[in-house]
Amino acid sequence: MFIIRSKDCGEIIHIDYSALYDGAKPNEIYADYNESVMEFGWTKMSYIPADFKISRTGEIVELSIEEQLEKGVKLLGDNQKIIDGGIINMTLQEICDEDESYLDVIKGNMINYYSSESFIKRKEIIPDYKLENCALGLYDNETILSYKKTVQAFREEFYRVKSEIESAATLKEIEAATAEFPKHIVDLKEK
Repeated sequence: MFIIRSKDCGEIIHIDYSALYDGAKPNEIYADYNESVMEFGWTKMSYIPADFKISRTGEIVELSIEEQLEKGVKLLGDNQKIIDGGIINMTLQEICDEDESYLDVIKGNMINYYSSESFIKRKEIIPDYKLENCALGLYDNETILSYKKTVQAFREEFYRVKSEIESAATLKEIEAATAEFPKHIVDLKEK
């Protein structure tokens, strides 16, 4: 495959899909070829890469990730790096090593996660409508107290794990913080 492209803007002017590589001249491929404003390239690939350069021998060569970044064709995200010619996301540990303030972001996210989890888990065993019924006084005192103790157990567990996360000094300590929310309604007869 042969191409003719503009030297100034890189726009492809002509593509020739023939498979003959040896000795092809630009004027044979494109009659209006003008060496001062155009360049000639060839490839044995079945496609033309989106981002490429033309070597001294005229071969079309796909730009490496580094070259694409240098030309601004690709952008490297704040939390990305280049490994073995590819762009990959950095691990949380690498991000924290690079920017210690990111630990605070992770702490905030984990606290928000456990806050949401506490409400989700509580709703699984005591739906909101039952708490509303308690507020309206529709249940007996023992049921109301049992629900109150259950909600309090969720709050205590949330604030325990929140404190553990807030006092963590490393990512491993944050990741080690876990919550064990109640799995059933607190039975007032159990101790």
